[in-house]
Amino acid sequence: MSNTTDLSVNENTAYTAADAPVLTGTPIGTVTYTLGGTDALDFSIDSGTGVVSMVARDFEAPVDTGTDNTYALTITATDDLLRDTHFIILDDWTNHSK
Repeated sequence: MSNTTDLSVNENTAYTAADAPVLTGTPIGTVTYTLGGTDALDFSIDSGTGVVSMVARDFEAPVDTGTDNTYALTITATDDLLRDTHFIILDDWTNHSK
């Protein structure tokens, strides 16, 4: 998978990744995706596809670890041989009026 992706999301807008993470190499058997990192509990992941989602957030009331509207998490893909690959997202919530 790619190493790092930075995203900007408008406040009060739910976030769902447009695509699943892209794996490199050939996985053996079933790939399972999990979340980790300091802000992982603010997101959800489909364990079969790796698609990440987050409910709408208010810029003025951040819930991330640093309360600075920067969310950090790690996606781990594990295949049947227990090989892990990490994909880190830094998600910057921006204060844009609708």
